[in-house]
Amino acid sequence: MWFGYFLIRAYQRKANLSKKIHLQLIEEIYGNDIASYPAYLAMLNLAIRHPTTPSYPRITKKDFFSMLENQRELFDQKKGTEVKKVKQMLPKFDAIIGNPPYTRQEDIGSMQGTKTKKEIQNVVKNYWGFEASARTSIYGYFFYHSATFLKDGGILAFLVSDSWLDAEFGTELQAFLCNNFEIIAVVTSQKERFFPAASVNTSIVIARKQKNEKKRHANEVRFVYLYQKIGEILKEYKNADKFVEYLLASPTAVMPSFKVNVVPQKIVLQDHKWGKFLKGHDIYFELLRRGGKNFVELQTVADVRFGIKTGCNDYFYGTDVTAQASAEIAVGKNPPIRNIVRVYRDEALNEIMDRYNLAVFETKYGDWWFVEKSLLQPVILSAKDVQGYVVKEGEIKDVGLFVNQIEKYLKTQPIKPHRYYDIAQYRMEMNWHHLHAWRYILYGEETPFKDKGSNKMTVVSQKPTCASRPAWWDLNTKDICDIAYTARLGEIHRIVVNGKYQVNKNLYEIFCRKVSKEFLGLFLNSLIARLFIENTGREMTGDLTIKELDVYQLAELPIFFDDATIQHFQPDIDALFQKMTTETPQSIFEELGTRDSSQIDLTKVKPFRYELDSKILEMMGYDDVISRDEALKKVYASLIEIIGTRLNKSDSTQSKSEKIKRNNENLEETYLVDIEEKIQEASLVAKENQEFARQLKKIVQKITSQKALQERLLHRFWQNTFQTDFDLDEIQRKDQGKLF
Repeated sequence: MWFGYFLIRAYQRKANLSKKIHLQLIEEIYGNDIASYPAYLAMLNLAIRHPTTPSYPRITKKDFFSMLENQRELFDQKKGTEVKKVKQMLPKFDAIIGNPPYTRQEDIGSMQGTKTKKEIQNVVKNYWGFEASARTSIYGYFFYHSATFLKDGGILAFLVSDSWLDAEFGTELQAFLCNNFEIIAVVTSQKERFFPAASVNTSIVIARKQKNEKKRHANEVRFVYLYQKIGEILKEYKNADKFVEYLLASPTAVMPSFKVNVVPQKIVLQDHKWGKFLKGHDIYFELLRRGGKNFVELQTVADVRFGIKTGCNDYFYGTDVTAQASAEIAVGKNPPIRNIVRVYRDEALNEIMDRYNLAVFETKYGDWWFVEKSLLQPVILSAKDVQGYVVKEGEIKDVGLFVNQIEKYLKTQPIKPHRYYDIAQYRMEMNWHHLHAWRYILYGEETPFKDKGSNKMTVVSQKPTCASRPAWWDLNTKDICDIAYTARLGEIHRIVVNGKYQVNKNLYEIFCRKVSKEFLGLFLNSLIARLFIENTGREMTGDLTIKELDVYQLAELPIFFDDATIQHFQPDIDALFQKMTTETPQSIFEELGTRDSSQIDLTKVKPFRYELDSKILEMMGYDDVISRDEALKKVYASLIEIIGTRLNKSDSTQSKSEKIKRNNENLEETYLVDIEEKIQEASLVAKENQEFARQLKKIVQKITSQKALQERLLHRFWQNTFQTDFDLDEIQRKDQGKLF
């Protein structure tokens, strides 16, 4: 409720539009906040609008999802000389305005006094008849629940994260809005977050509840993208009313300070990528029109899936230090190898290595182990491991223990759910055929390791991802992908053409079916593809300057594909691909020779960049150089604006301290300072006892709702202060021991 800001403005607006007195206005305004302090301030700020008239604003303090239609709520009301709590039925509202929390779906229900996710889903299901997606963020439920309190024709206006515009769960919310509302406008800004202190990019959604389907389909949605801060625009148009009046009357138009894209709601309903209606440049829509039916989703020509999820990278990934171990053995040293197994006779280490074809595997924990060479394979952990666009032989230094023998050793069985596999047989075969690796696998079943970010100890085989596999040690890796796509793209545009190595989960694997990896690698590394990615993926929080695609979004990415055209240009494709193997990608700004979208000079563009992008446009039907160059200038200008805007927006916080806090690579250090300050504010003395431990836990819960982060902060503070782990049970035992 932002300390009553929305309510105060509503009060002032109603006062300007009517001749109603203070008490009448107060009776027509309702508010709610789950936190006591904002609710109290909102009540106070409304009451003092007319200080000489005693008044009791109708503001509740409770979980919004515990409020139901036709339910009575308690409000303060004056009865004679006393103020009493009186139950009053909530009316149907003409307008609901709000700024719902940005809590991630994983944290819903984590705050004390709030309903669980399942309870909230039931509230929605009981009224609307559908169960919201489990991935819905909390503000999505606010849309669903708020609509139950609106009159038909009532206005809903929310300021929310803009992730719903392109996220998977947003498809459901978009359909809900289209099927129950006339969407008046969706507004976002290039220059600012509407709440600068929030670390998310925000959008304003304004919609009118509408039962009539014909009216909904006839409605035109206005997607408004602001190029200047909203305060500056309102000054330009004298006031908010005149700006709104202009927007509602305007066709699709681009103005110096904003652009408005008018799209029929029946068209909007058929699409689930709404971000492009806001931010899509004209050249994006022009390219789609020019490509026409030759644009297909990537999943129609290739298979797209996640990279390898090991469940414990530190155990499965490491380095091949065989050469180092051999050198030490050659000069008489005895390397610290954990599983030296001598079979048949007492052989020297180098003889063991040769006899059993062994490598020395150094894990991320720093231990050295003998494993069979056949089980070690190089693995790309990040796109940054690759210098160019195409991965080269010997370039990748990290290796993984990739056991994929389950079908080989259990080949007499058909592929069945893992409960039907004879894992005992598999264990026996591994012990027989891969004795040294098997010793390392047994170590992973017996030895607990500290989990990242906490002091909790878990054996590798019991970690959730590992335990879910038929045989926890078998990563079931077989095929090598043709292209490794990094989920997050920053200033450097590089999609790795692979075909050589395994790929970690930080990247998505693309397996070409109907298209060659040479053509697809060229297309995905073009800035034409980057423009489509910018209009498909989602931006991370306002603090990060990257574009992220989920795996399903990558599968749906528009790809130019026409067999006849590709065959015609095959010699050019082969020549360009050969050049790409020797190229090293740079920042997009460096490749384009400028950070100013109005200063595009194609003669200053990196030659390979210009040649690649120009050839892709030629294949799309831009036959002459003049038309290609014009289109390229528009593509480049658009990308400079989009990526440059993201860089600028990440800096738009209210204070220097907030910028430092958000840019600090180790954010936990900042939180630890916050904890110290709050302990001092509460006049607490740090003691190794139950009482202080409970107070500390409450402080940490107020600082962050993320449970994993809470655990890390508690452990780090306790370790720093008392040099022991934070364990309430152990602290309680120590306290009890002091009594005797």
